[in-house]
Amino acid sequence: MSEQSKDKSNAIEKQFMRDRAEEIARSQQRTQFERKLADRDKLLQELHVHQIELELQNEELRQAQARLEYTHQQYLDLYNEAPIGYASLDDKGIIIRANQMLANMLGVEKFTLTGRAIVEYMLPSDQSIFRSRF
Repeated sequence: MSEQSKDKSNAIEKQFMRDRAEEIARSQQRTQFERKLADRDKLLQELHVHQIELELQNEELRQAQARLEYTHQQYLDLYNEAPIGYASLDDKGIIIRANQMLANMLGVEKFTLTGRAIVEYMLPSDQSIFRSRF
């Protein structure tokens, strides 16, 4: 084989190897790109599912909130419209809420009860009993 033939053969072989290497590189790039697309699609799907889960949870919370508001309103109606006097007290015996019937029983306006000590409306003989237990 002549020197010129060897050089030509080496050049062809180098070009073949170069072409093959470029083909492999393109294939690897396509594979990486396809993997990235698959990862992106998977993440988007997970995000979509999570969004739906959050929307469902939000709807459940809204329904629970509506039920709580309804129940709270029922409680307030029972408390305020009761045929007996009610007062809610703090830990010091101060009235924090009272119904209209209690105000009527005591002969005062309802708004004047809030913030006052319940013992102010008791007989002196009952005040000491209340204080000993409260």
